[in-house]
Amino acid sequence: MRMCLIADPSHLARRVAIRVSERLGFHAMEVTSADGLRKAFRLFQPALTLVDEGVAEGNLGALIASLRYGIGGGDRTLVVTGHDRQAPEIEAALIGGADDFLRKPLSDAALSIMLQRRDTSEKMAVGQSSGWSQKPRPAAGDTGRGEVIQLADWR
Repeated sequence: MRMCLIADPSHLARRVAIRVSERLGFHAMEVTSADGLRKAFRLFQPALTLVDEGVAEGNLGALIASLRYGIGGGDRTLVVTGHDRQAPEIEAALIGGADDFLRKPLSDAALSIMLQRRDTSEKMAVGQSSGWSQKPRPAAGDTGRGEVIQLADWR
C-alpha cells in the first residue's frame, strides 16, 4: 500500500488530510514538526508527502530541498499546503523542489487532479503514453525506416 506522510502542526488539518489521502488509497501517517518530518521521511520513504507551510520553523524552501535532494526524495511526490498562495515561502518551496502547492482546505478532487497531472507529466518526460505501441525495437543492423508516432498519441 502506498504511504502518505502528512506534516502539519494543526490537529484538525491533519485529520482532514488523513481522510482525503485514505479515500485516495494511501495509508496515512502524521507528524507535527520539521524534525519528525525528516525522520519519518527517511525511515518510511512515503510515495506522497503533504507539508504545511507552518511546519518549517524558518525556511520552507530549505526544508523541501533537504527532503528532495538530501534524504533521497528524488522520485517522491512533495506537495506544500497552506492558506496563502502568494506567500514567499511557497515560492521558495517550489524552487526548493516541491512538486506542487495545494490550498487548504484539502479536497479529494484537488489532490486527485494534482496526482493525475503529475503522473501524466512524468509519462511525457520519459516518452511514454497510453497510445505507445509495444512493438519490439529493430535490431542494430536493421535498416528499416522506423515507426512514425502521431501527435495524437502524446496526450
